[in-house]
This record gives sequence, structure tokens and C-alpha cells, in this order.
Amino acid sequence: MLPLAHTYVSTKVTGRQTQLLVFGGILPDISSFSTVIDRSKIHYAPREFYNYFKTHSPSLIDLAIGVRLHSHIDRGADYYCDNGKIGFAMIEGKKIINQTKALLDTGNPTGNLINAHHFIEEAVDLMLAESHPEILITYSKSINNLDLKLISKYLSEYLGLTQQTVLNELHSFISYLSPENLSSAKRVVQYLAAPLLKIRYQKEIDQALALQIIEKTKENIKDRYLGWLNNAVANMKIDFADLLHQPALES
Repeated sequence: MLPLAHTYVSTKVTGRQTQLLVFGGILPDISSFSTVIDRSKIHYAPREFYNYFKTHSPSLIDLAIGVRLHSHIDRGADYYCDNGKIGFAMIEGKKIINQTKALLDTGNPTGNLINAHHFIEEAVDLMLAESHPEILITYSKSINNLDLKLISKYLSEYLGLTQQTVLNELHSFISYLSPENLSSAKRVVQYLAAPLLKIRYQKEIDQALALQIIEKTKENIKDRYLGWLNNAVANMKIDFADLLHQPALES
């Protein structure tokens, strides 16, 4: 999932909209844009991340809750998006894989499917921005008002990196996933899809073709995408019931 889908799910599951919760809901994906923060420390270790912050920085507990709600571990939001059997982006991605291969063929079936599934995720976020503009507003307010110095202080200790390194990575991450870059299909292609594929494969893509794929995908999923997200919310309210009793420590 991308930021708006994660924001939708995390706020619906918990019933609150704190800045830290929203940012924690996207933080595991920092590894997709970073060369120094890999997936093992956050995305693949949500319980360890949660326990560390619960012990060392309880004022940032909503950040850790957001991370847990994001990760596929324990069936967080990504489970319902990326799982090979039930993940909606993987299932729908198979339907457009020939189109995305024409855009960029990795030479590997798994890589091609992963790329196709990203286009489903992008289409979902764009549909949310159109149909639920309040989600984009919530995301924007949260991202634009974060105390990144405080977050970087404790995150650097957890990751074993210098605070300045982590702060730089956070700023770079947010620049890619800025609210403005999620506000239109053209911006998603120009500032998110194209850069991400270049990072991974060192290749430029035909942005006009990418835009066509996203617009067609939006049309194809418009009547189903919200059902996917609400199914994730309903199941996660059960699986993460223990987290729902954690008090919010910031507004």
C-alpha cells in the first residue's frame, strides 16, 4: 500500500488520527528509497520496533503502532495488499502485467509482478484522494507537522545510525511521498513511479505510457478498491485489538 491507503487503514482501525500514527503507517517503506536503512529493522521487525519504542520512548508509541499496522507481519495492512494468495494488489497486478512489462520488463516474473502491483497501489491512492479528500488532508497535516528531530533521535538509536543520517533519510523519504506527489496521476508518475523504478533498475520509463496504465487501472478498480481496504480494516480490528487500547500521547 501507499501513504493514503495506509492512512485510511490505520486511522479506521484505531479511530484516531495522530501525526505519529499516520507517519508510522508509512515509515516501513523508507527502505524502498534508502540505501542505508534496509527492510530488516523496521518493515520486517514491527514487534521489535514496537517493543523498543514502548520501552525507550513511550511518548512516540503511536509511531510504533503505525509501524505494526503497516507490516505484513501479524497480518498488518500490507498482508491484505501484498500477500501472494489474497493480496488485492498482487491479484489485480496479474491482470495488467503485460502492460507494465511493456513499460519495463525486468526479465523476471516475480519482479514484473511486483512492478505491476505497484501500479495497483498507485491507482488506489489516487482513487482515495478523489473520493475521500479528507484522507489526503489528514496525511498532509500529519506529514507537514512532524517533529523529525525528535523522531530521528530515537530512530537513530534503534537503527544504530547517526541522528543526522537518519534525519537526512527522513527528509528524503518525505520528499518522495509528499502529499503534493499523491494529488494527481501525473505527479505520481513523475515523482514516485518513475524515480522508484529508476532506483531499482537504473532505467528510465515512458511516463506517458505509465500515465495511461494508471488511468486505465483507476477505472478498472473504482468499484472495488474501497471494499479491499474495508476488509483489511475489519480483520485488523480483530488481530490488533491489543493495540487499540493504547492511549494516544499526542494530538
